[in-house]
Amino acid sequence: MSATDHFHNMYMSTSQLAALIDFAPTSYKCLKRCRDRNGWPYAIGRNGHPKVSTAYHEARLTGIASQATKATLAEQEPNLETFR
Repeated sequence: MSATDHFHNMYMSTSQLAALIDFAPTSYKCLKRCRDRNGWPYAIGRNGHPKVSTAYHEARLTGIASQATKATLAEQEPNLETFR
């Protein structure tokens, strides 16, 4: 397997991401919004497509990552009460 093949296999395709939420693969804003709402970490590629690792996808669907991710995302949110 070449380095390029390995890189592409590390991330879910846009079609795979769209299939998870039943939206068109060209609806990038919707794909991002759904990931944000459900706490899925992603990166944005140069072409604007959200990228989710296949390892995270598998961990999330088996229940390994779901609670850990929610806790991590909650910790990343600023505590706005400290500014009042």
